[in-house]
Amino acid sequence: FGHGVSVHRSDCRRVLDLERDDEGALIRLRWGEAPAPGVSQDLRIDAYDRPGLLHEITSVFAAEEIDVTATSVRTDRASSSALLELTLEVDGLETLARIMDRIETIPNVIEVRRVPARGARERGLASA
Repeated sequence: FGHGVSVHRSDCRRVLDLERDDEGALIRLRWGEAPAPGVSQDLRIDAYDRPGLLHEITSVFAAEEIDVTATSVRTDRASSSALLELTLEVDGLETLARIMDRIETIPNVIEVRRVPARGARERGLASA
């Protein structure tokens, strides 16, 4: 048996040498699906409703200069809950992660998560 598996960056000198000398020894990897630059990304935000919640969440997008292209906001007075579904134009995974982290720090936000790639428009969300 060999020495197991080692993961290297694509620009690593060892990988470049292996590509030249023994390409069969390489296995190409991808780490999840990152949104491509300028691509729409859907988010779902679950929260306990309160006055000013929507303002605080949208202030994160404004501060990051993120375009919101579709949105749906539903509240349930009986459970004091709010569900926000948004489509954003993001320039990469790093920006998306930063936005999600910032939203999660807002009081009353329970969870922020990416929605599978089907898109908010297919779910019939209104344009912003």
